[in-house]
Amino acid sequence: MNDMQFDGIKTEYDVLNHGLLTSAAVTNAELTADERAHYFDLLKRFEHAAKQINDKSLSKLKGAVLQAIHASQAFLIADNRQLKRNAKRECMRASKVLERTKAGEG
Repeated sequence: MNDMQFDGIKTEYDVLNHGLLTSAAVTNAELTADERAHYFDLLKRFEHAAKQINDKSLSKLKGAVLQAIHASQAFLIADNRQLKRNAKRECMRASKVLERTKAGEG
């Protein structure tokens, strides 16, 4: 995470959490073309930062969040209902992994 800084985000867990929150937000909002481009770029930054995380205790969460980010990016590119449903499903899956990780269940 050293080369990718975000305001107010201090830990690798926070990077994954915010990446997931951003992924979920784009699937629940009506966005203009400019907003879609902005969020796509933001998700790219979160994707890059997540790929830099080497903490083994976060590996399941990292994988789930990357899946959610990729699904949300696909939705932002092609805006259709099937991709939106897929992105929402991936975000829900990642949020369950996030809860287990927070609870110490790995």
